Amino acid sequence: MHQPCRPLLILLLICLACGPAFAFPDADTTRPNIPDPTKLPPDSIGTRLLREGRKNREAGQYTPAMDNDLQALHIFQQTGNRSREASVNTEIAQLYQYMGEQKSSPSLVRQGLDYVREGLDLYIAVKDTAKEVAARNTQGVIYRSMALVDRAYWYDSAMACYQAALARITPSGKGKRTTGALYNNISQVYSEYKKDYPAALHYLEEAVRFNAGQPDSAFNLSYNYGNIAAVYQKMGDKKRSLEYAYKTLDMARRVGTANRLLNAYEQLYNSYDQFGKADSAFHYYFIFDNMRDSMASLTTTRQIAEAQTKYETEKNKALITELNNRNNLQQKSIIVLLAGLAVVLLFSAGLFALFRRVQRQKQLITTQSGQLEVMMKELHHRVKNNLQIISSLLSLQSYRLKDEEALEAIRLSQQRVQAMSFIHQRLYTSDQARMVNMKEYLQDLTLSLVMAYGYNQNTLDLDVQIARQWLDVDKALPLGLIANEITTNALKYAFQGDQRPALSVGLAEEGGQLLFTVKDNGRGWDVRQWEHPGASFGRQLVETLCRQLKATQKLTYLNGSVFAFAIPLE
Repeated sequence: MHQPCRPLLILLLICLACGPAFAFPDADTTRPNIPDPTKLPPDSIGTRLLREGRKNREAGQYTPAMDNDLQALHIFQQTGNRSREASVNTEIAQLYQYMGEQKSSPSLVRQGLDYVREGLDLYIAVKDTAKEVAARNTQGVIYRSMALVDRAYWYDSAMACYQAALARITPSGKGKRTTGALYNNISQVYSEYKKDYPAALHYLEEAVRFNAGQPDSAFNLSYNYGNIAAVYQKMGDKKRSLEYAYKTLDMARRVGTANRLLNAYEQLYNSYDQFGKADSAFHYYFIFDNMRDSMASLTTTRQIAEAQTKYETEKNKALITELNNRNNLQQKSIIVLLAGLAVVLLFSAGLFALFRRVQRQKQLITTQSGQLEVMMKELHHRVKNNLQIISSLLSLQSYRLKDEEALEAIRLSQQRVQAMSFIHQRLYTSDQARMVNMKEYLQDLTLSLVMAYGYNQNTLDLDVQIARQWLDVDKALPLGLIANEITTNALKYAFQGDQRPALSVGLAEEGGQLLFTVKDNGRGWDVRQWEHPGASFGRQLVETLCRQLKATQKLTYLNGSVFAFAIPLE
């Protein structure tokens, strides 16, 4: 007999000896008292769904989070629990804010703004001051996201929300738990918008002091330390920026949620990149980029939309049932007329069969098209990643070179790779598989070049005017490389005097042609050297790209150099 069976044998012998007084109880009386989920009150089910939705949101599982939240919202609307309904609206608002900020999508963030306004109105109606303060804070956070992905003036709206929330905290302490979050969020306005870094650090120190004594200190401190690291980074304090970036990662690991870890890795990447540590910056960027892509994929966004549609369908179910009943009554009155329309119906049946056949073919084509689109986006994603790796390898290789001419060649190659990388990044993050947003692309490209050559908005006037916003990738890629070459040469050679540098980039459409121009107000450009055949690799590259686009180029000098390219659209 096996050793583990001996205790059971002894217990059985004792039970037989003691008789009914020591008989085993019935199976039903030994079951744990676990409530049946189908018999729970609706509000309890809704509360559990709300809790699960919050966990899924923090873990970056947006599709199940939206499904949980919409089911909970439907339940609380049916039961009339307005306070819980407000909580769900606020949760959905934060979910859209997370997705909108990660995908740089103003439309997603605006959906979050609609939900938080609904939640705030409900909290005011039920006179729940503490929740009202938290909702106003969430509204401010969403306005701040609008400022990040759309226009900077939304920071003013965010600050107004934070100040209104602080004013609503009562002397008795209602709403006080949100104080630390409000100080943290106010610091972001001072740091990102007003550029008042001492004021930002003051509010962050107040937030740390308040949050350190709270039960959920690790979660709140992960935000505080990350913002402190960002402020020190902007102030040029490398040591403190990295110190607080690692504190952020430590707090994020204690919390264990995907969103906190994502922000921590992003801050470490920014801190190392700001101070020229390319190898460490690339390490944390690689982790951050993979996490962000997995949390903000196109598939997730579509699943969210499907969950929203499912909720709307459930919400209108009662109305559909009523309409179906009315339709049945009308059908009974029409039956008398059907006999006289038999021939027409037979003919219609044939047409309907043909229509169904066409519909199935269209559905098949649509499905194949969707699969091809997903494959194209995945291809662009992988190309972007490979180009990023090449750029980082070139950067690392440059550390070993001493020859200035070799270093310059490596730097120019890195910029050309980056110009192509921007194109593929735009393609896989948008809903267009072949169309590139030229306004966003050229703004990103020129700004990165300006910063690479040591200029900023205080030392150089940059004006990007894009009238033709969308362009096919076959034209966008060579045009981007031309823009990279011309802008690079202007930044390297044009500005040699005491005059304030100015650079203007334009893309317009006129007479069936694209007109691309790059203007500068410099004096150092050698027109004859540029027009000399075989002058440089950059000139040869521009010539080759112009032949590919069937474009003509013209260089004139009038208070600076003006490059003009005419590209036929057809």
